[in-house]
Amino acid sequence: RGLVGSEMCIRDRFQDWPRWIREKFIDYVLPMAYVMDNKELEDMLVQWKTLDPNLDRIIPGLSLYKRDQSGKAISRSPEKVLSQVELCRRAGAKGVNFFALAYLDDAITSALVTGPFKEKAKPYVPLIKLRR
Repeated sequence: RGLVGSEMCIRDRFQDWPRWIREKFIDYVLPMAYVMDNKELEDMLVQWKTLDPNLDRIIPGLSLYKRDQSGKAISRSPEKVLSQVELCRRAGAKGVNFFALAYLDDAITSALVTGPFKEKAKPYVPLIKLRR
């Protein structure tokens, strides 16, 4: 699938966020990287870095749920969530955001607070000069 700003996203939803980032119309974006496959997430991060090399203004959105065999949404494993947070950090992401909080169960919370989020986070705001 074509990423950065997928053609479907731009054409069908009028969300040309790569242009918005390039032309400094917005401070940052939180693209939905709701994939189970870590290689697919790595590919997204590589493509996003062509637009924002330090990932200063692209904050990946990670899913906390997956679909079981019957199609029911259930929480992902803490190991999957942690592995994707780590991939984003290694790529240089300044943070991540999660969807949907209804699936932030005790196991995931415990894994995050004893792992990558055990230190208090400093607020992060991309410092750019917007177009006037």
